[in-house]
Amino acid sequence: MTLAELNKIKSRCQRYEEDPKIKAFVEKTNNTIRNKEMYDNMIKVVNSPYNRNDVDRALASCNQIKGINASQQKEVGEVKGQLLSFNEGLLAFKEFINSINEKRKGVNNYKWEFFETDRDFIYSENNLGKRIEAQLKRVPYLKKKFDAFMKAFKAAPSKHSNIENEILSQ
Repeated sequence: MTLAELNKIKSRCQRYEEDPKIKAFVEKTNNTIRNKEMYDNMIKVVNSPYNRNDVDRALASCNQIKGINASQQKEVGEVKGQLLSFNEGLLAFKEFINSINEKRKGVNNYKWEFFETDRDFIYSENNLGKRIEAQLKRVPYLKKKFDAFMKAFKAAPSKHSNIENEILSQ
């Protein structure tokens, strides 16, 4: 349900707030609106470039979401996990890019076949492969950027993509 729909329900019911049952319903609707705003913000954060303050605020709001059912608690828990993984996932992404750049250094025409040879070493260094799977790919924004980076890298392994610059500058 959208915030607009929730606010519409609230407005219609507020006219009859003298009734204790309606008043309780309006309070429950207010709580739902607050929860929805916090949850929507959390989703926005995990789908946006990394901003430490936004992640910290979103993490704080996880604990303020009240009065939700088990299914909703599970959803909030999943997004909280994504928020907690964001920084480490970004660091793993940067480390991956830097490792590739290290392998590209001094090679005039780095090819995909070179990466296939280097991949096992890159993934094993500092447990990077596992960190990419557990942290980076858990965060929707990072997963989307990683997939796009790999597609661009596979198409032109010797070129530095805009995604590479975007991630390294965060």
